Amino acid sequence: MIQLEGSSPVQTSNFAKEIRDEFTDNEINAFKEIINQIIEIKPSKNKLEKLKREIAKKYKLSKYPRNSDILKNASEEVYNHVLPYLRIRNVRSLSGVNVISVFTAPFACRHGACIFCPGGPSWGTPMSYTGREPGAMRAISNGFDPISQIKSRIDQLQATGHNAEKLEIIVMGGTFNSTPTKYQDQFMLGVYEGMNDKPSKTIEEAKVNNEKAKHRCVGLTFETKPDWSTQKHIRKMLEYGVTRVELGIQTLQDDVLKIVNRGHDLQETVDAMAALRDAGLKITAHMMPGLPGTTPEIDIQDFETLYNDPRFIPDEMKIYPTQVIENTPLAKMSINGEYKGLTNEETFHIMKEAKLLTPPFVRIKRALRDLPIPLVIDGPTWADMRHRIQKELQEIKDIKCRCIRCREIGMLYYKDPENFKLGEVKQTLRTYKAAGGTEHFLSYEDDKEILIGFIRLRFPSENVIFEALKNASIIRELHVYGSALAIDEDDPHIDQSFQHRGYGRKLLQWAEEMTKEAGYDNIAVISGVGVREYYRKFGYELDEHDRFYMVKKLA
Repeated sequence: MIQLEGSSPVQTSNFAKEIRDEFTDNEINAFKEIINQIIEIKPSKNKLEKLKREIAKKYKLSKYPRNSDILKNASEEVYNHVLPYLRIRNVRSLSGVNVISVFTAPFACRHGACIFCPGGPSWGTPMSYTGREPGAMRAISNGFDPISQIKSRIDQLQATGHNAEKLEIIVMGGTFNSTPTKYQDQFMLGVYEGMNDKPSKTIEEAKVNNEKAKHRCVGLTFETKPDWSTQKHIRKMLEYGVTRVELGIQTLQDDVLKIVNRGHDLQETVDAMAALRDAGLKITAHMMPGLPGTTPEIDIQDFETLYNDPRFIPDEMKIYPTQVIENTPLAKMSINGEYKGLTNEETFHIMKEAKLLTPPFVRIKRALRDLPIPLVIDGPTWADMRHRIQKELQEIKDIKCRCIRCREIGMLYYKDPENFKLGEVKQTLRTYKAAGGTEHFLSYEDDKEILIGFIRLRFPSENVIFEALKNASIIRELHVYGSALAIDEDDPHIDQSFQHRGYGRKLLQWAEEMTKEAGYDNIAVISGVGVREYYRKFGYELDEHDRFYMVKKLA
């Protein structure tokens, strides 16, 4: 196991006395037999569960063996061999990183509240959250303290077999950058301290400390609204190390934005997407089909516009069909007969059409909110909506969703490892216009469009304001898929991981060649602070003007 400078080995087993204090002799013997069987027969998921039941019965265990307990009893010599079989919710790290959601304390939105929105100070929960979501419950139990939230989640990830060196942090709880600046500064210092395991006096010091920390921030996301995504707001986000913005668009209809009291209009959405792109930030659009004033036909047209109109075209999507939560203004409208939510069938139709419209350079991250269904009094209630849609598409020949998530090599391997086959891998280039600039999606894929890795390379518009981005192209994202590996681990044990096999280097070289050919003198990268060391290996340095970007001179 490769370890970082100054750190202890990650994810090694706890042995000796504490193991014997925690488990009975029968449990230890059962765990060892399960481990030996995994190494010997390499069981499928179903076979492993059957094996665990049989061995638990053999040793007369009082409870079913937990994977995390089995892992605790694995020696360092066999740990990496059994890890792929025992990792809990393996799908969480198949995109190459582990995501930690950290919630802010309850603050009211400056413009008031959207009529569909739960949460806020009167609820005692972060804005737009009920407090019953898993991440929100973890935040409440930790008193909304960012340090405690992050440390508890890291502990949970490691206990269930996940590598926690590469972390993508998502700051949730409404429009974070509308909260008081002092609170933002304190909260973000806490976020970095939770990863760094040591305090810092300033945000800049915290970012520098994280560059070589045991748990590195490879991506930082803020939830925000278009009216809080001006150049002034963007500069502040970059100071914190933000690399991605989740933008609450919700609808492309101005009249609907007014009905729901959204606090912004469509032009502000257009302006925000242009400014965010030219700053190099990645954009995850939030859309809400089924709002008052729309129809399924209007919602589907919104998706078609979003994906084809150069003013928009997000990088990722979270689709949240409108679900009416009790004690909201929309709930009152529903009870009074002024609003009727989408049926499950209508939602299914809209979502299926949205998936089929999605370009191959856009990733659908979510297809329904993670809400407790008993709280939903109107609107869709199928918790497995995405699975139902995928199942139907699989049954229709020659029709499939081409979004990034449905093409990722790690996801496809995980679904059917025994029948997974990768064809000849080749370079694939997709180019499109967006927000006054040109976007290039450089990828390595096989002939079935199975995606190994990609770069989002932007030739920006003339409206760039940051000095480091003048006469430069900007890499907005570099991602290689497969299970998250430890930083600097170059001998992966997990077959479906293509990290650390040179694809990142090849993609960078390709982007640099395209940049030279286009006549730019420099190439810049918006990088999570924990990835800066990676780019330094290839000649990139932190820009001397704002210290927001990693830059390489090409001329």
